[in-house]
Amino acid sequence: MSENLTKDEKIKEEIISSAQKLFIQFGISKTTMEDIAKTTGKGKSTLYYYFKNKEEIFTAVLDKEINEIAAEINLQIDSVDSATDKLKAYIITTSLAISKKINLYHVIKGEIKDYWKIVGETKEKYNRLERKKLSEIISLGVKNKEFKTIDEKNFGILSYVLVTTIGSLAEDLLFGTESPD
Repeated sequence: MSENLTKDEKIKEEIISSAQKLFIQFGISKTTMEDIAKTTGKGKSTLYYYFKNKEEIFTAVLDKEINEIAAEINLQIDSVDSATDKLKAYIITTSLAISKKINLYHVIKGEIKDYWKIVGETKEKYNRLERKKLSEIISLGVKNKEFKTIDEKNFGILSYVLVTTIGSLAEDLLFGTESPD
């Protein structure tokens, strides 16, 4: 935990981290607010002070997971200079991170459909950020003449296709169609 966090932020982070571990171990449905409270060493009233319900905690856990993936992607993208290398870093890092997170959450794979609204909202928020990031990489590639000249109005379409393709890979991994072993 960061030392720059307020007391309330630290408590929320503890709750989210505890819930994350419980969701991974037991699944979402089998984890109760009581379990989360017990694991954090707080009372249930403390949990309800910070979160309306378990679904809100699950949303916070998803946000944490996505922020971790985004940070890793940014680290890898920032470590290279060319747009081509940035694009490769994006695709490889995203694919590996998604695969790792999905394998980590094997317990909740069967439950995810019950929480699809939450997952979908979080996914769309993340996808908007990723489309923006990819548009910037495409713009850099065109500017540096690494990519064919692409009309700027098509950057959004191309970034949408890439994000959707990688998202499709994630859904295939999540719902067990085929593993890229």
